[in-house]
Amino acid sequence: MPAIKSVTQSRSLPGGHAIEVDFQMADGSTHTLEIPFERIPHVMHAITSAAAISEARQKATPGDLSFGVAVPYRVQDMRAGSSPDGMIVADFATPQGPVQVAMTAAQTQTTIERLAAELQGLGRQQFPKLS
Repeated sequence: MPAIKSVTQSRSLPGGHAIEVDFQMADGSTHTLEIPFERIPHVMHAITSAAAISEARQKATPGDLSFGVAVPYRVQDMRAGSSPDGMIVADFATPQGPVQVAMTAAQTQTTIERLAAELQGLGRQQFPKLS
C-alpha cells in the first residue's frame, strides 16, 4: 500500500457507531478507513505509540538499538471491583477510553506493594526506573 499523503476528510457515521477517515495516498489513489467506535481508543494509542518509537529512532545514534520508548496510558480516574471468577478488576479511565486490567489476588497484592514503594520514593529516584 502506498504511503498516506494527507487526510482529506473524517466523519461520524449515522448513529455514532463508527467513524470514517478518507486518505489521499502518495500515488494519487484514495482510501477510506472505517473504524468502529469501540476500537478508536486502541487505534489512537497504537498510532501514538508507533509515532513515539519513530521519533526515538530518528533521534538515536546510527547503529544504536538500545533506546527504549514507553507510551503509557494517562489515567484520569480509576474504579476497582471483583469478577465472578475471583479476579480483581481495575477499570482506568484514560483520554483514549477505558482500560481494564484483571489480576489474581496475589498479583493485586504485588501491584499494591510496588505502587506503595514508588509513592514512598517519589521525587528521590532517577528516571527511567520500573520495578
